[in-house]
Amino acid sequence: MTVDLLHYELAGRLDPLDVTIDKKDVDNLRRIIHMCKALAGQNTEGIYERDGIDVSRTALTTYWETPRTEFHKDMMAEFSKGKKPDMGSKLLLIPWSPAAFASFKRNNNSVKGLLLEHATPIKAMWDQLVKLDEEAEDDGDWHSESVRYLTNAYRLVVLTSDEAKAIDKYGERDKNDWPSDCKTSPFRRYEVAKKKAAAAKAKGVKDPLIETLLALDLHSFEVPARRGDQTGPAGV
Repeated sequence: MTVDLLHYELAGRLDPLDVTIDKKDVDNLRRIIHMCKALAGQNTEGIYERDGIDVSRTALTTYWETPRTEFHKDMMAEFSKGKKPDMGSKLLLIPWSPAAFASFKRNNNSVKGLLLEHATPIKAMWDQLVKLDEEAEDDGDWHSESVRYLTNAYRLVVLTSDEAKAIDKYGERDKNDWPSDCKTSPFRRYEVAKKKAAAAKAKGVKDPLIETLLALDLHSFEVPARRGDQTGPAGV
């Protein structure tokens, strides 16, 4: 089946877990935020400059992404009828761009040249969690706001490497408000990137990534595990 990234509410979302697990996981993320702040604030008494540490990717994948993608393993086994294709980290229930899925099939199920993309960049999600930590009135407020944010912002999609490069170039990779309001689809960043690429082309900019981005159809992403399902997004 195909999905419209901009209008299918569940596109690329991770598997939901129990609310008690959500609370534990965001509390662990908060502890790491506080640790990073403490380390960055240490006084070296002028001996040398000490930079902070960036553990955002490890922290978010460990305490949010990995526990919420375990269910894909069973779906992969079912989809492949007992024989798993060589997918690496590419998950079968995650939306794939038409070009990425065509490449996968054309190259005998090879994931070479494909990337598992975070619709909201890791740095942007981490920066937003830091902001929420600073603004939270109490633990309850932190729990509700951080879980709500991650549930909406943390989306995965499979793209070709060129598509990912094009989105990063024209879609402001580390911008912090994708989507801080917890309402806007994170895939709007892709739409913005396409519009900026079109504007650049109209100005005469010569960049092969522009054509790659303009060819990206946000309304027809493949969900390989559900190929043959004709119900469409509303029937999922």
